[in-house]
Amino acid sequence: MHKIEPLFQDSQTGNTSVIIEALIRAVVDTSPQLIQMAVAYTSMRGVTELIDAMRANFADFDTCKKRWLTSIDFGQTDPRAISYLNELDNSEVRIANGYKLLASKLQPAICFHPKAYYFGPDGKANKKNAQSLLIGSANLSLSALHANTEHGLLVSLWGKVTDSDASAIDSLEKFRSWWEDAWSFADVADDEFIVEYTSIRGDREQNEDPLANLEAYVPEAAEIHMQDYIDWANAKCFWIQTHELYKNRGIDNAGNQLDAKRGTRVFFGFTPNQVDRNTVFGYVNIQYGSKAFVERSVRFGNNSMDKINLPIPITDGPKDYDNSVLHFEKVSPKCFRLTKGGAKEAKAWKLKSSGQGMLYMLGNDREFGFYS
Repeated sequence: MHKIEPLFQDSQTGNTSVIIEALIRAVVDTSPQLIQMAVAYTSMRGVTELIDAMRANFADFDTCKKRWLTSIDFGQTDPRAISYLNELDNSEVRIANGYKLLASKLQPAICFHPKAYYFGPDGKANKKNAQSLLIGSANLSLSALHANTEHGLLVSLWGKVTDSDASAIDSLEKFRSWWEDAWSFADVADDEFIVEYTSIRGDREQNEDPLANLEAYVPEAAEIHMQDYIDWANAKCFWIQTHELYKNRGIDNAGNQLDAKRGTRVFFGFTPNQVDRNTVFGYVNIQYGSKAFVERSVRFGNNSMDKINLPIPITDGPKDYDNSVLHFEKVSPKCFRLTKGGAKEAKAWKLKSSGQGMLYMLGNDREFGFYS
């Protein structure tokens, strides 16, 4: 049987990490003897992210055969990434039109521009072999795997084959045939080749992963995983259940300090890096209902939680924020519209977060989520 799955990744609509999740599914579903990838551009962050993910989900990753076909057109591919892939077990890298590009100072006569990821048997495929092929727009870079607007098709074949699988079989065979020709014409990226390429390329700026604040995506000391950071930072909405807020304004006044999970700050545009307690990240503008926007702080509290200072009850906000569900909608990078909801609204928000894989628990009794 076969399946053709369309892939639509767009961080602006909350559809992040679609490409890498599809690649992980493919390697898990096929348990391949052979991995073949043909991509125009390859970045160091992209290859390490993908390899780490595959190792974590496929026990035989190191022993299976790996073939990487990429280009050095315009010097876009990072030579460190080529070396890294070469050093993997059972792995080889070749460069399309490699020596011609070295001779032409990396200016291609014909661009090499495929983006194809294949998982399957080593040798002639038969009806019992599971195979997967992802073809689309995504290069092997961190931004393409997680956040860029990328489209693709994942073609998978497994189990008993029937006449209805003919088109999928034909597509996979055509790719395998193309690969053999392209691989045979490509140049081996040995140490001598990489040294010459590095020399010609020079110390040009690394521009293959042009995400805003990219360094913050992979800090050595971050509060949340990179994928959560990308998802939460790009979400349009954030909601969270409350109990009775701490009465920071006195025993007779409703509190306005919302405790949230560490890392929630990224939704409001701040870094995921670990900081000292009671560190103020910065300020955002929050509007409740039809009232005016007011400037409020976001900080890391003494209780090791991210703390959002809400509009002052009655003056700039509702009577109180207790035992409700608070919903923040991003209307611009530093401006948020706040809504206080009940069970009906919470059910709708929860459904949206669940559908986008961003529904979480804080402790044992407070749900929160993000969605776009």
